[in-house]
Amino acid sequence: MEIKAVVDRIEDGIAVFELETGECINWPETLLPENTVKGTLLKITMESDKEENLNRNKKISQLHKRVFNQ
Repeated sequence: MEIKAVVDRIEDGIAVFELETGECINWPETLLPENTVKGTLLKITMESDKEENLNRNKKISQLHKRVFNQ
């Protein structure tokens, strides 16, 4: 999934993005790409980490078995 956002402002170490949906989100300035300023158009990409999700589910299952002696 890819979302486009425009940097509306950066204040006190927080960037405010306006998403293409009109919603706004806050983002730490330290996590912005270099040279990002007010008005910069950003593409935000999200994807599920299937391998990490499987690993976490295995750990949870193992913990559940230990806790409940199953």
